[in-house]
Amino acid sequence: MDDPKIKKVGVIEGYDQWVKTYDSEDNPLIFLVEENLGELLGAVKGQKIIELGCGTGRNLVQILNLGAQFVLGFDISDGMLARARAKLNPKFSKLLLQDMQSTWPVQDESFDVVLESLALEHLANVDFFFQEAHRVLKPGGKALLFEIHPIFHRQGKAAHYDDENGTKSQLPSFHHSVEDYHQSAIQAGLKLENLWEFNGREQSKSAKLELYKDTPVLISLLLKKDNRNS
Repeated sequence: MDDPKIKKVGVIEGYDQWVKTYDSEDNPLIFLVEENLGELLGAVKGQKIIELGCGTGRNLVQILNLGAQFVLGFDISDGMLARARAKLNPKFSKLLLQDMQSTWPVQDESFDVVLESLALEHLANVDFFFQEAHRVLKPGGKALLFEIHPIFHRQGKAAHYDDENGTKSQLPSFHHSVEDYHQSAIQAGLKLENLWEFNGREQSKSAKLELYKDTPVLISLLLKKDNRNS
């Protein structure tokens, strides 16, 4: 039964409101992504990278600092994109209001990397995401995903925030197993190269992570497109 104390909000409404505190609150999953993004992404110098659900642009800023040539960010929230635009140099970036469940307005095989962070949770079906990721990746390109761990999600954890009245508001959240992601990726033509699981940590910018030292809270999947032309 739903908790009557938790307000249910749509994805667009939720992120347009959440943007007010998104960069300042202690969010364990976001900090785990930030702390591991560079290492898992690897060398990006001179590459073109697209991020789905780019939010306030935190990951894109880091990626440009790592030497990427150009970044493209999609998000469904005007509020999030406004915050991202204030951070990113338009000479090396482009940000678009775009639903990841609609055809992405980019050419086939035009990006080196597809990045997705904590957005697939909001989709009932993830097949289209993987199909589009395969389409826009260059041969040999890779996709890096960060998502709430299925075990953590089974424990009732989902994207949420406190609104201006202190009411806990929860966005739509759908459970996806690792196998769900893997099968969707395979069907789209992507190969699983690696998978990482992250527990909470004592030493982190997020004090809340210490609460989950023995709990898997985040997964990351690295997928690759075949080097052969598709």
